[in-house]
Amino acid sequence: MTIQKNIASRALAIFLLGTFAALTASPSLAGPYENAIKAYQAEDFAEAAKWFEKSALLGNAEAQHNLGVFYDNGTGVAQSDALAFKWYTAAAKQGMKHSQYNLGLMYDNAQGVEKSSKTAAYWYEKAAEQDVLAAQYNLASMYDNGEGIAQSNALAFKWYSAAADQGYAAAQHNLGVMYYNGQGIKADADMAISWIKKAAGQGYGDAIAALEQLGVE
Repeated sequence: MTIQKNIASRALAIFLLGTFAALTASPSLAGPYENAIKAYQAEDFAEAAKWFEKSALLGNAEAQHNLGVFYDNGTGVAQSDALAFKWYTAAAKQGMKHSQYNLGLMYDNAQGVEKSSKTAAYWYEKAAEQDVLAAQYNLASMYDNGEGIAQSNALAFKWYSAAADQGYAAAQHNLGVMYYNGQGIKADADMAISWIKKAAGQGYGDAIAALEQLGVE
């Protein structure tokens, strides 16, 4: 018997630094950023966008990321894929993991830039290495499909495992299927059922169907 993974979907979350991590910027960068945070907390999003841009232009990576999210969502500014792409790129190059993920998503979906699965995989991997769950899952899916990168069962298994360990139901299901089918790992029915049950316990439909197919309660 063979059970199937869901490898067609991608995680689509867009991350705003909602907690606005503690200010670590130099004093010259902190002033505009602090003003942006105050405006954001007061729900004056146009004012927040203004100060995020001032801070972003001074090189504050957190401000660059948040400005990218504002343009992505049209929060306090006119929605602009091109400007979201610009600011995510700036922040991603400074190592901002959620910008790296969002940038991968833009390349994946041809949003504000020409579609490039290869470049999407590059940025997903950068974010995945920094434990961004959605990036880990999307990267696993790309390795599973051989989309933008060389197909690799071992690397698909690695990144599904990482996302599954963080509780992502689709990854738990796909990891269970890999154990069941001996794909990228020695077949292990007990491990397979354990992971599929975890996904089913979160209400994941494919996992529930797989357990029914296997006759497991």
